Amino acid sequence: MSALLEIITGTMLVIGALFSLIASIGLIRLKDVYMRMHAASKAGTLGSGVMLLALAAHANDLGGDHASDRGGCILPSYRPNFGPFVGESCICGRISPLC
Repeated sequence: MSALLEIITGTMLVIGALFSLIASIGLIRLKDVYMRMHAASKAGTLGSGVMLLALAAHANDLGGDHASDRGGCILPSYRPNFGPFVGESCICGRISPLC
């Protein structure tokens, strides 16, 4: 059972790292600030969340009280919502999207 858990944990870490890599490539390659915020908030949150789940699975504590559980609750609640707020403030402040 331990070997299966390690395979699942490793697979989840690789998947989370790939989503984080996609988010970082999106930050570099996308053309305006609004698309960059979308890439960072959505794909980055998914990658971080999968890696936090892998941490909880590796610690054999999917229902207990660890930092991964608290991070898994806080991260999805604020990070995807932060991008639209920054975008709205850029629009209100008349900041050029092609900066």
